Amino acid sequence: MDLELVRPDNLTGASGLPTGVNASLGATTLTFTNRKSANGGVINGTIMVAPVVSGGTTTFTETFDLTVTPAVPVNGVTPAWTWFYRGVQTFAVTTTHATLTIAPGALTATYTDNTVNPPGVKAYQISTPTPMTMDWTNTSAISLAGEYQVSLPAVETVSVTIQPALVWNANGSCSYPTSGTLTLDLVSAVGVSASITVVFSPTCGAVTIGVANLNLGQ
Repeated sequence: MDLELVRPDNLTGASGLPTGVNASLGATTLTFTNRKSANGGVINGTIMVAPVVSGGTTTFTETFDLTVTPAVPVNGVTPAWTWFYRGVQTFAVTTTHATLTIAPGALTATYTDNTVNPPGVKAYQISTPTPMTMDWTNTSAISLAGEYQVSLPAVETVSVTIQPALVWNANGSCSYPTSGTLTLDLVSAVGVSASITVVFSPTCGAVTIGVANLNLGQ
């Protein structure tokens, strides 16, 4: 499950959920109980999704309170690390657009290293300095633009900026964008920085990364 895209638009019932995931309706709450995560850890906690309809826009306020720990070994040794994913983001949907907004300081991913005393803690701040927006006004050309940022205050910031928008041809067979630019930036507190830009071309899978021309295939 992609935690950034929890969207129960017209959810009236819940069935077929994985073992360890339960849902209550209304202001929908997904409850995770000892659910295995992609990295082999275990997820516990909740994601509450509260929709509000105003005019032609439905805005989902998504509140995360998740804890991810590694699977406890057979000998019962205390897990060496813990991740806490907590905070709020909004996902607004119309008939032609969907916009993800995360305000500065509203969503954090906190890492706790239990192998040191006192435990070492790193709190990553997640935000969208420019909201991530998908546009399907033109149903044959779906676009995505915006900025997604993860920052460890006083240490480093990683940003992904999509501008101009990535555009997919919805009527074609290509799974890659056929135009647009994605830039990945790293800036550290000690003045070290790095940047790489990926430019997509009309030829399916053909991209330019820095000065290199590559073909990603179909």
